[in-house]
This record gives sequence, C-alpha cells and structure tokens, in this order.
Amino acid sequence: MNIGHETSLDRAANALDAIVAEGRDGRDVASGLAVAPSQGAVAAGFKFGMNGPHSSRTVMLEDLRVLLGRSPPEASLADFRRVVVDENLLNKKTGSTRRETLRRLRELYALDAETMVFRVLRAYWPHDPAGRPLLALLVALARDPLLRISTAVIFNSRPGDQVPASFFDEALSRAMPGHFSPKIQAATARHIASSWEQSGHLTGRLRKTRSAVRPTPWAVTLALFLAYLAGERGEYLLSSRWLLSLDIRPGDAGKYIASAHRLGLLNFIRSGSVVQITFPALLKATGE
Repeated sequence: MNIGHETSLDRAANALDAIVAEGRDGRDVASGLAVAPSQGAVAAGFKFGMNGPHSSRTVMLEDLRVLLGRSPPEASLADFRRVVVDENLLNKKTGSTRRETLRRLRELYALDAETMVFRVLRAYWPHDPAGRPLLALLVALARDPLLRISTAVIFNSRPGDQVPASFFDEALSRAMPGHFSPKIQAATARHIASSWEQSGHLTGRLRKTRSAVRPTPWAVTLALFLAYLAGERGEYLLSSRWLLSLDIRPGDAGKYIASAHRLGLLNFIRSGSVVQITFPALLKATGE
C-alpha cells in the first residue's frame, strides 16, 4: 500500500506542527485534547464537565489489569461489582475502599458492555498485552476531562524533558482558574502525573522525565476510533490529537494506520487528497 502521498499528509503535518510549536516546556501549552460535547460522543461513553476521577485517583492500571485479567469477556457490571466488592478480588482492606475502588473504575472505564468505549477496550484487551497501558489511557482520556486537559503538557514535551507535576498543576490553572482549591489541584496534578507514568509517557518517581511510547496497532485503532466518535473524519484523522497522545506525529501516521489495516482492525484508503478510515471489524465486534 502506498502511504506516502504528500498533499494530505503535508497539510496535516503543518496543522499539527503549528499546534506543537506553541510551546515545549509544559508552561506555555496548547489547548490539549479538546473534545466538543455531542450526542454521539456522550452515547459512546465520553464524559464532559469540570470534574473527573483524577481529583482523587490515577488511571488505576494495576487494578484494571487484575479485574479484566480474572473476569470473563462477557462479565457484566453486576459481575464486576460482585468480584470487587463482595469477593475482594483487588485485595482492598475495607468494604468502603472496595466500593470506592469500584466507583472510580466505573468513572474511568464504565465497566459496562452497554457503553461503547468499554466494549472496545474489553474486546482489544486480550489481544494486546503490550498495549494495555495505552488502551487504558485512551479510554480514561475519553472519560475524564481533567486528564484531557493534561495532554497539553505531554504534547509540548519531548523525550528527555523534565516534566514535574507542577506543569500539570499550571495546565489545570490555565484551563479552569479558581475551580479547585490549591490543595486539591496539587493532588490532582500528582495523580495525573502518575497516570502518565503508568501509560509509559513519563519515567521516574521523584523527577519525572518524558519518554516516547510505542503504539500498538490496537492502540492506534482505538485512538482513531475515539477521534471518529468525537467527530473527526478523513485526512483530519491523520493529524488527530488522539494519535498525538500516542506520540504519533502526522508524518508517521500513515505507517501506523497501514499496520492496523493489515491486521484487519480498520480500513484505510487514500486516493489523491482523499483519505477514508473506517472501522467495520470493530463495529461488528461491538454489535453496532
């Protein structure tokens, strides 16, 4: 497949490069991953507003690994409630902690087969062990507005850059001045920094350093599908900030999308300046 057509890719690259050029140190950030509320996005499981689970928790990747790894693919929300709260699968000390853990996991991932973003996550999880941190991150981005704000810091950093939690604190201040008390905002920033560490974008416990992640075809497909659900189409998908969340710049997007196409995860057609990306296998698997 020819993935090197210059016209549409160059336009996409120029558009995104203009965004990234606005700032690189996390203190002069672009707007991050902005998603306009729409009926389709809400129906698919996106969350909007001024609050989110990162005010008290991280992406909880290890809890999600255990929960999905030890639950059957057809597990319902009632099944998840039983194993987390009644059977204490996640090994929490108290009943209230078990209930709170379930509540936060639901906020982040829905845990409900009726919610599209969770259906896709659940369908991809067994097939992509290496990509699970990125799959979890992408669904959490769809469902937590606070985490979406923080992408501005990630977009404007490069591998090797120091990315302290204070950068995320400042991003929250820019997006929602005065919304949180200083104490809550600082804690939220620390939770967000931890989530980006769990996804592989940051390394280091005390001094966090930006690292490049390695997107899998399943993560690429989920990122594009979320962009599609958010209203992006055609060549604009090549420069989607959902792909930038996986460290995929427009100049490299074609090869990643082509890899997903070869695995049958999506359809990718480019003819001249026309780009078409569709998701027939995914929609069939999720019953749409």
